[in-house]
This record gives sequence, structure tokens and C-alpha cells, in this order.
Amino acid sequence: MKLPEDFLITLATKVGISENEFEVLSRAIKGESMSDISDQLRVRKDALQKRLGEVYKKFEVQGAGPGKLAKLQQILVTEYQKQVATNRHDATTDREVAPTLENTRFQDATIPQFSPRIDWGELPAQEPFYGRNSEIETLKKWIVTNRCRVVTICGMGGIGKTALATQTIQQIQGEFQTIIWRNIATSGTLEKLLPDLLQFLSHNSEIELPKPSNSLISQLIGYLRLTRCLLVFDEVETILESGQLPGQYRPGYESYRELFQQIAQTPHQSCLLIISWTHPRELGNLVETTLPCRALQLSELPERDAKKIILSAPQVYTSESNLLSEIIDLYGGNPLLLKIAVTHAQDMLAGNLAQLIKKTPSVIEGIVRDLFEDRDLFEDKFQNFYELEVKVLSCLASNKPATISELQSSLLFAEDLSELKLAVEILIERSLLQALTDSGEERLTVSPQARRFVTHQLIAKYLNQIGYKKYLESELQTAKCYLTQTIRYNPELPAAHYNLGSTYEKLEDLPNARQHYKKAAEYKNSRAGGAAVNNLARLEILSENFDVAVELILSILPQVNDKIVQVTLHKNLGWAYLGLQLYSDAETHLEKAIELDNSYAVAHCLLAQVLEAKGDTTAAISCWQKCLNCSAQGQQQEGVAWKLPELSIWKSFARDRLSASGREPN
Repeated sequence: MKLPEDFLITLATKVGISENEFEVLSRAIKGESMSDISDQLRVRKDALQKRLGEVYKKFEVQGAGPGKLAKLQQILVTEYQKQVATNRHDATTDREVAPTLENTRFQDATIPQFSPRIDWGELPAQEPFYGRNSEIETLKKWIVTNRCRVVTICGMGGIGKTALATQTIQQIQGEFQTIIWRNIATSGTLEKLLPDLLQFLSHNSEIELPKPSNSLISQLIGYLRLTRCLLVFDEVETILESGQLPGQYRPGYESYRELFQQIAQTPHQSCLLIISWTHPRELGNLVETTLPCRALQLSELPERDAKKIILSAPQVYTSESNLLSEIIDLYGGNPLLLKIAVTHAQDMLAGNLAQLIKKTPSVIEGIVRDLFEDRDLFEDKFQNFYELEVKVLSCLASNKPATISELQSSLLFAEDLSELKLAVEILIERSLLQALTDSGEERLTVSPQARRFVTHQLIAKYLNQIGYKKYLESELQTAKCYLTQTIRYNPELPAAHYNLGSTYEKLEDLPNARQHYKKAAEYKNSRAGGAAVNNLARLEILSENFDVAVELILSILPQVNDKIVQVTLHKNLGWAYLGLQLYSDAETHLEKAIELDNSYAVAHCLLAQVLEAKGDTTAAISCWQKCLNCSAQGQQQEGVAWKLPELSIWKSFARDRLSASGREPN
């Protein structure tokens, strides 16, 4: 009976067979003579007999003479039959192993040399792919021809790293016996990830998993030696501290450094493909050595391919082809940004690309102002040039590299050349601009660091708008996906945390709703911050934690200037005081909410309950009637129909009270 090689590899690893011992074992059980094996491996027969003797010991084969090999073969066949029986039983449970990419998301794949076992993990759904042929060939050369141990694809968010990796794997999958894809953002610490990898590599065998991460790494390296495996780690930037030098890991993720170094420096026949915004520092250093490690810095998509992305979107209207080139330049040829910008144009601008081009520079200028404020870039002596520097950086972020004279011409108002040069010097000093020499002419462009900041902020703004629209349309799972991605690109966007909290609340996932409301509430000067505190207070009221709700609202109420948020804060404060039976305080704040918005049905409903508690039945009946009248008009928030969940219950109360008083509800 011929035993599959991957089964032999797994079983050999389990009992501690070395690579040299496996070479003898795999040939001996096929019936090859020691003389033939000696010729193939160029190893003396006595050395081969010694290796085979170690194999017998590890499989606990007793006795002497040629019968030992027959006993070993019987042990292997028995173990294989057990595994086949187990696999049949588990064939429809847990995670299915895809034999090839054709069975997942791809078509027209090349005929493989192997039929690889593939675990795609959380591979994102694939969209149409354009261009990148030279990059695919480079990756194929490094992974297949050069057999690099570690290959890294780096580049800013949305540039197409994950799509490039999947397209490359489509063409090289037959070169591997096993392919495993993991999203590091959701895989957790290395101590959690390694047992998951080892379980798959061992064909779900019950293997001993030592606790120390270095022992787990050694086991993984053992499998990488014995089998040709492609490991893919996506979103590796999520385990690195943002804003820190590459290589600085977040607390709890430091052991990844040891894993990457071991895979890069230890001989084996597998490959680790890393996808990240930036290099972990140790890998960047290893690329410069003679070790088989390579890195690909992915840049913008060429214009001819970027145009295909725009034209593939439905309902995009343009009669001028030059508009496409302008949009591509404006968004730096970033595939994701182009896709979501066009989606934004469809949803908000009726597909008018000219309007998109017109509005984007002002959005970029707002992002640049945020960049200046967040980074605290300017000392007092530079304050006079603050506005000019904002204009310069915004202009260059919205256009191609320019000479100083072209920049002067591009600015809306002519600037003094000496002041403009000083502003440029300051921006270069702070690594926001860089000067490039092209055909002997110096051109200014936004630095990669600043470009990434602006691009990620733009992506986040558009994703948040699309996510919020999906939320209002009650497409909650879609909204959650968009808003989760928003926070990936800008973790400090309070509106995204608020919108995601609201989405989780509608999905009745209150722990996650609270988490994102609390994050939004940290930004007390933003509208989202005030609204988040308001929603947190409402959740506390529903849990009858009235004191907590009062404390939350009072901590922020004096700082809120937005009228809509003020209305809801006063409403919830009155509601909390009602729960505490502090009726006068409750009445004061509910009347304030009604003063700010007389059509707010919820405030009328709550005030009716307060007046009933105070014994003023006549005034309460009047408030109940107003509650129904205002509700019938359709409460509107930001132009979209919206109703507090409790309102339907209170409307029922209103009808009962009015009927009991002999008045028919209007």
C-alpha cells in the first residue's frame, strides 16, 4: 500500500524523526535497496543503517534483521488507516480543506504539481484584479525559483497588497503541499496562533503542544523543513505600535519577532509571505543580508489599470477622458481609494466625477490641518507661516510633484517666493515634503509618511460615510464591515466609533456597542463624543443605573454646543432623574429639551410620566396628546426617519391614558 507523503511527514514529525532520517525512511518503505539509497543520497550504507536504526527506535520497533522493516511498514499502514477512518467521520465538520483554489474563489488556475491542502482562514472576498504583472513575476521568482524563506509585501493601505498575494498564489499553488492564510489582526498572540497552525499541519492529529512559544516555534520549523508549505500572514501592521519605529511590537506580541527571525535564519523548504503596511525592523535588516529574504514595496497602480477600476463602476458619468487621469492623480493611483471614492460619488454626487474632483482638495486640506494639530509640528517661531504651510502641503497632496515655480502658480493666491521657500524648508525639515531631482530639475512632493497619513484619512472618511449610509438603510452587517475597516485606517475617528457603536446596538451586541461608544466619548469636543456619552447614558438608564447616567451626562453637557445632541442629553438627563424619582429635576430638563425642539415626541412622553408622578393628571394628558401628535409627524434626525425603541411602548401608554380620560387619541 502506497502511503501519502504528507501523512508520512506528519507522523515522522510527531515521533521526532529528523530530516536526514526521513530521507532514508521514505525510500526504504518504497522497497528501495540500501545500495540505491546510498547512491542517490551519496551517503555510506553504514551511516544509512544507523539513521534507519534511529527510526526503528522512535517507532518502538523491536527485534532484528529484515523483519524490522516489515513491522515498521505495518505500523505505518495501521496509523494511516486510522487517520482515513477519522477523516471520513469528520469530513463535513469544522473547517473544510480546499484542495485547490478553483474550489474557492478563482478560475483558470494552472494544473498543480501537488494537490495542496489549503486553509484560507479569513481570506477576504476577491474583486476584479487589474495589472501588477511585473510584480507577480517578481514574487513568483522569489518564492518558487529562489525559494526564499521570507517574502514581505509592503505598502500603504488600499494599495492592493492582499489582492496581489492572492493572484500570485493562484499561479504558484501547485508548488506547495500546504498553504495556510491567516489574518494576524484576528489571530491573536503567537501563543494562540501557533497551536492553530500546528493542528492543521499535523492533519488534526492530537499533538503535544508545549506552552513556551520557543518550543512551539521549533515544532513549526520542523514542519517547514519536512513539507513544502506556504504561510501567509496578512495585516501584520496590526501587531506593531502605530507611530513607532518599525519593529516595535505591541505589548503581548513581542514573540512574533522570534518567529520571524527563526523562519528567516533557519534552513527549511517553505516560505512565509508577510503582508504589511510597514516592515518589522528585523525583517528589513535581514533583506540587506545574504539570507534568502526579499521585500517588495508596492506603489500606485499604473494609470491604464487604474482607469479600469473607475470605468467598472456602474452609474459613473463622464464625457471627458481627462477626468479619469485627474482622479487617478488626485488619489495617488490607490485601488481601494479609487473604488470607494467612486462609490462616494455614486451615493452622494449622482455619479458626477467632476464634482468629486472639485470637492476633494478641500477634504484633503481638512486632513492636512488635522495632521498639523495631531503632530504638534510647529514651534512659536513658525506660527506666522502656519497657514501657508497648510496650503503648500494640501496643494502637493492633491497634485503631481511640482517645481517651486509651479507650486507658486498652483496656489490660489500668489505667495511671496521667499516666504514660500521658507515654508517648503520647514515642511522638508519635518519630513512632510521631500525634494526629488528629475532631469536636473528639483521637484517637490509629499513624503511617503505624509502621503500615507492623507491617504488613510481619505479612505477612512469615505468608508465611514458609506458605512453610515448602510446603517441608515438597515443593512447592518454591511455597515459593520465598512465601519470596522474605517477604524482600521483611522482608529482616532470619533464619528466612526459612534456609528459602529450604534450599529452594534441595533445588532443587540451591547458589549461591543459600549466599547465603541466609550472610545468616541473620549473626544469630548466632537459632536460624536457628546452623542456617544448620550447613548452610553441611555444604556445605563435601561439597566436602571440612573446615578451613572446622570454623572455621565453632567460631565459633558456644559461643553456641548450641537443643538441636536443638547436635546437628547437633556431628554436622557430628565429620564434618569425620573428613574431616581427626582421629579422637579426631571421636569426641568425635559422642558429644556422641548424648548430646544418642540416636536421631540420622546421628551413629551417622558414629561407626561413625570407629571403623572407629581399628580398633575391634566397636564400629563396634554403631554400624552403632544407625544402622539409629534410622533405622527415622523421624528426626523439628520433628514432620516428615526425612532427611539421605547417610543412605541410609550405611545401605547399615551393611547391608554387618553382613552381612560375619555379623550380619543388624535
